[in-house]
Amino acid sequence: ESEMSCCERIKFAMSKLVMECFCTFVFTLLFLTGSNITILVGLWVLTIFSWKVSASQMNPAVTLAFMFRHDSQKIHFTLGLLMMGAQCLGAYGGALWWAFVSWGLPPMQPGTGADGGSLVFQSMM
Repeated sequence: ESEMSCCERIKFAMSKLVMECFCTFVFTLLFLTGSNITILVGLWVLTIFSWKVSASQMNPAVTLAFMFRHDSQKIHFTLGLLMMGAQCLGAYGGALWWAFVSWGLPPMQPGTGADGGSLVFQSMM
């Protein structure tokens, strides 16, 4: 990574950001299905496909932990913040897509399905 040119570094970082955004988008959709087996199998498939590109973090807390590591897998501070932003953008996009596709959902407000709210707000959080 230290021998890369400027264009190679941008391409390297953008591939990580796009992969994290997409995987978090899909993971949010999987979470909103409410089926444990669907979440498990979907997360397994997402991890397999994104492991080489972005280490399959899909969670800002995991990215923060990678930023504070002291070994070769440490993530640079700026790239870590950008990845956290991409993950939040992917989660927000997934929740909005779910709300757009399923017209019958109540507005995106805190709550569970039992008391009148939806899981869309919780999946964004």
